This record gives sequence, structure tokens and C-alpha cells, in this order.
Amino acid sequence: MIIGLTGTNGSGKGTVAEFLKQEGFRYYSLSDELRGVLHQQQVEITLPNLIVWGNKIRKTQGSDYLAKRVIEKIKKDKAFAQKEIVIDSIRNPFELAALKTLPGFILIAVDAPIELRYQRVQQRKREDDKQSFEAFKHNEDVQRAGKNESDQQLNELIKQADIRLWNDKTVDDLRKQLFTQLKLPLKTKK
Repeated sequence: MIIGLTGTNGSGKGTVAEFLKQEGFRYYSLSDELRGVLHQQQVEITLPNLIVWGNKIRKTQGSDYLAKRVIEKIKKDKAFAQKEIVIDSIRNPFELAALKTLPGFILIAVDAPIELRYQRVQQRKREDDKQSFEAFKHNEDVQRAGKNESDQQLNELIKQADIRLWNDKTVDDLRKQLFTQLKLPLKTKK
């Protein structure tokens, strides 16, 4: 099973990825690919920089560039043979189209109320999360409905998702939703 993750900032995509990693899934991230590019370019890793540079890379290298980099890594990895893979941070329809070429690919969208997501983001204290609530809302507007084909278009991806998870309760509730939707046995947590 190859699972792609999309959704809003702070919605719980990383938590879903952790659940799957605990089940033996191999993890890849389009955002990690982008962070690697920013690091090489010596650009500070902030959410606005990730958005701007992600859009810039998709515009200059192709809208599916980050996805193709991940696909290349997957095909070189023994995990491709086991087909238990999770791919995080899909943000553009062309990325999704490229990833859909992988056998058995399904897309999961994760979302939650914006106020709750902002609280989560502030609690995780990642370098690219330092921002006011107003800036958080503005960045989300930019991520949800880009005007160019190379922009982030989360609204479109959420519409195309095979599974949608609404994460406004507990971590256990999110885990139950995920395992139920995927028809995986809900084991006792380790």
C-alpha cells in the first residue's frame, strides 16, 4: 500500500505518518525534499520561504518536480518492493498526478479547525512555525488556492482525496479513523 498525505498545516499529517511508520511503512516527504533545497541554498527555513521556494521550484523545474524526486528515491529503495510506503506533504495536483503512477497509491487528506491547528503548530515549536495567528491564516489562504499551476492548491487536493480525516479530537480518535478507513487491524498501542 502506498499512501500519500495532504492537508492543512498542523492538521495531523505528521501524526498519521507516525502511525503508519509504526506499522512498518517507509516514510518520504516532499517537504523534506524542499527543506533540503533551502538548506543547500542557505535560505532560512520558514513557512513563507517554504511556500515561495516550493512555488518557485515547481514553476522552474516542473510542478511535479518534488514528487518525481521522491519517486526516484522510492524506486531505488527496497521499500518499493514491499509497497508499504507513506509520502507526506503533497501540495499540488501535478505532484498528485505523478504519485498516482505508483501502484496502489491512495491519497489521505487531514484537516482540523484552524484555531486548533494554530495551537498545535505553536506547541510543536518547529523553526518554520514561528508566526502570528494572522500570518498563519494568510499563509493558509496562499496554500489553499494558488492561482498558478505551480502554486500550492490544497483545496483541490482535499477534494481529490480517497480518504478524509477530520482531526478535532484526540490522537487515539485520529488513529481509529485512520485504521478504520484503511481497513487495518487496530492493534493495541505499543
